[in-house]
Amino acid sequence: MSALPKPNFKEIDTSWKSQVARKSSSADSLVSFPKKSLTNTARLPIKKRPSAALQLLKVLEKGSSILAVVTMSGSIAVYLATVTIPQQWSSEYENLETLQRKERKLVALDEALKYEIAKGAQQSDLEMSAIAPESTIFLERAFVKPVETATSIKELPSVRMGY
Repeated sequence: MSALPKPNFKEIDTSWKSQVARKSSSADSLVSFPKKSLTNTARLPIKKRPSAALQLLKVLEKGSSILAVVTMSGSIAVYLATVTIPQQWSSEYENLETLQRKERKLVALDEALKYEIAKGAQQSDLEMSAIAPESTIFLERAFVKPVETATSIKELPSVRMGY
C-alpha cells in the first residue's frame, strides 16, 4: 500500500543480544545473592481482627467525643439563653421606652399648639374666618420615590429630637 519498501526483519543485526548477555553475566559475577533469599519471599503478617475489648474502647471513644460536642453545644445554647439574649432584650426595651417618651412629648406639643390656635381664634383682633373654596390653593402632586422598607429595627434610621 505504501511506496516505501517493506523492512526485512531477518537481516537485522542481532549482535546486540550477545553483548547484553555478556554484560549481565559479568554483573552477576560481581554481585552474588544467596539463593535462599531469591526463592523464599518474606510474607507479611495477616492483619488480625482487634479484640472485643479494643473494639469496645473504640466505640466508647467515639461515643464520648459525640457526647462532648453535644454538651458543648448545649452549654453555648444555655449561655445565649441566659446572658446575651436578656442583654439584647434589655437594650431594645430601653430603646422602646425612649421612643415612647419622645412620642409623649410630641403628643403634648401637638396638644399645646392646638390649644394656642383655639385660644387665638377666640380673640377678636386676629380675624380668623372659615375656609372658602375661592381661597383654596391647589398644588400638583409631587412624585415621591418609594423608600424600601427596613427589615429590622436596627436598620431604621435613628430619630433625634431637639428638646
